[in-house]
Amino acid sequence: MAGARLLGHWHHQPMLMARSLIGLGGVMSFFYAIDHLLLADATILNKLSPFFVSLFAGLFLAERLGGWRLVGMLVAFSGAALVIKPQLAFAEGGVEALLPAMVGLGSAMLAGAAYTLIRAMRGREASATIVLHFSLVSSVVTLVPMLMNPVMPSGPQALALLGIGIFAAGGQILMTTAYRLAPAGEVSIYSYLTIVFSALAGWAIWGEVPDIASLIGFVLIAGVALIGWHASRVAGRVV
Repeated sequence: MAGARLLGHWHHQPMLMARSLIGLGGVMSFFYAIDHLLLADATILNKLSPFFVSLFAGLFLAERLGGWRLVGMLVAFSGAALVIKPQLAFAEGGVEALLPAMVGLGSAMLAGAAYTLIRAMRGREASATIVLHFSLVSSVVTLVPMLMNPVMPSGPQALALLGIGIFAAGGQILMTTAYRLAPAGEVSIYSYLTIVFSALAGWAIWGEVPDIASLIGFVLIAGVALIGWHASRVAGRVV
């Protein structure tokens, strides 16, 4: 309807394919973390992606990576350590207990790389094209393991899967558009409300309550993101 190419230009396929495969890896890692961690903890770790965006955008897109951003990254990853609690994980179950948290951290890194690639395609491909490419590649890749071990969902499960698809597609389109229109390091502050919604859902539905260390980690991560967002806006007004 928008007149854009369905799968993009041929010479952009390597970048589109990289974005799709890396994005799929991030989604699968996030789903694994949700299944093995508190919903709030998995969401907090995933929200480290803006810091990876800032890092990758500075390294590969020549976006300015000031000293305050580096300090902010250190503070944010300190907050992640409070959520992951590596010493406690080793005490409780060794590497196996630590694995879900590390996968959750990996989901943030992969998401950051995917969003950076979206930023790199600004003005080259339409948002709908990038989302369709991602959805198609994800469907083809995940079709193989699904056929190897098919499971027919029940009625409620089918409705839940449909809901995931609808809300995820809407979120992808809006986030993709945002990253195309604004500097990569300044977009994700608004998505931090996801942590609040996840914590409320985890508490209301499953009775999950994050511990004090996770709450402090959330404050550090979200606080640094908010400070960085505010500093970027102030710098923009000065310029």
